[in-house]
Amino acid sequence: GGSDSRALLDILNHARRFKPKFELHAVHFNHKLRGEEAEEDERFVANVVEQTDGLDSFIVRSWDNNDRRSQEAARQWRESELLQIVSETLGDRHVAIALGHHSDDSIETILMKILRGSSLISLQGISKVVVDSKSGLVKLRPLLGFAKSELMNYLTDLGLDWREDSSNVSC
Repeated sequence: GGSDSRALLDILNHARRFKPKFELHAVHFNHKLRGEEAEEDERFVANVVEQTDGLDSFIVRSWDNNDRRSQEAARQWRESELLQIVSETLGDRHVAIALGHHSDDSIETILMKILRGSSLISLQGISKVVVDSKSGLVKLRPLLGFAKSELMNYLTDLGLDWREDSSNVSC
């Protein structure tokens, strides 16, 4: 429901009109960390998906683990759920997961590494393509060349709405 995910869905849905053809499945993760706001996000995404012609499926996963609420725990949960979704829903087909990370996310990654005292050799941002060595799952980040503001402008120009996660808003 955020600007990055909303732009990614719109771009991929338009790209499906060209060859090679591909299936497009939308997945929403509700971490249940923001109460009613998270529920509103889920309803918003369901509405967007309903209005998007030709999606092959819409999958919602909710995190009910109240014991572990860190960013790292949430990331691990999403990774596990993605692998399960691919296995259950898509089977043996070749699958690539497109993620909505943008250049601001990559800069944030570098800054976090600096704050943690990483060495110069490990100071890199987010990779555009990653292949998981265990599962073989390919993760694509086609929006890394764009700033969040550019994605917001893209959506505004098209008259498309998005939601802002209050836990991600910068001061």
